[in-house]
Amino acid sequence: MKMPPMMTCNICFSLIYLKTRLSIMTFMHKLSQLETASAAKPLAAISVLLRAFNSDRSYGISELMVRLTKGIYFWIILVAATLVFAPAAAIGETVSQLSRHSIKGRWSHWMAVLWSGLILRLMPGWTITLTGREHIPPQGTPVVLIANHESMADIWVLYELGIHFRWLSKIELFKIPLIGWAMRRAGYIAIDRGNRHSHSEAMKQCSESLKSGVPVFFFPEGTRSRTGEMLPFKSGAFRLAKESGVPILPVVLAGTKDLLPKGSGLPGKAHVKISVLPMERIAEGLESADELASRLREKMLAARKLIA
Repeated sequence: MKMPPMMTCNICFSLIYLKTRLSIMTFMHKLSQLETASAAKPLAAISVLLRAFNSDRSYGISELMVRLTKGIYFWIILVAATLVFAPAAAIGETVSQLSRHSIKGRWSHWMAVLWSGLILRLMPGWTITLTGREHIPPQGTPVVLIANHESMADIWVLYELGIHFRWLSKIELFKIPLIGWAMRRAGYIAIDRGNRHSHSEAMKQCSESLKSGVPVFFFPEGTRSRTGEMLPFKSGAFRLAKESGVPILPVVLAGTKDLLPKGSGLPGKAHVKISVLPMERIAEGLESADELASRLREKMLAARKLIA
């Protein structure tokens, strides 16, 4: 049977996304399901494809269409904002460096703050609550910031802290067109996970940043949690704080996994809560980096239960 033109357009759009979203085996399974759908019932065929966006849940066709529309809106905002703020960050950073008193990356960082703030505020269904603002140190205070990691959008949320920092990020993000370029201009620090030399160089850059009075930011879990449960902390951030003699500022996030669920190209409805805990000043020689990591993880777990 010949498929209606509208159905064909929807199928083509979905196939493009599926090619990047699913493995070949899953993709072929979806196609086999599609072949069984009657051309006389185009909504059923479209539903099969749309469910591939979030195969872990069952949605009605109306909700799927709403999510797809919201997803298109999100990607339009993201691309448009990036095309505006990435060049602005690069140009402004170049001009700002003409001043002897300028701190490298500060202009680009504030452009990133505006970029993320615009996206967060223009998306319907996203709300953010910040508590513990009184614990955020003044600009120019060297401190190691840490937060739990639930979503690729976590860094957008953390820009809400309103301070200049440099964050440690996997090297793959620096390869994204425009965004990676702006990240380098901001002085953010790339790390190739599993590469010992890259790790050593990244820690050196973090130490230099702290010496210049610019905080550095870590996700000590090392990767996003798929379940929302806090993963064990790696010791790098805590070892850096001990060696540099600076305090640690724990930040607890809840609800960010619903912004952009891991493995999904569609935004969800989310109420994000940010809780800034009191700074932890490091007592010389009393705790190892591993012990400090374990203690602060337990403290952050307890704080997350209160806001989740």
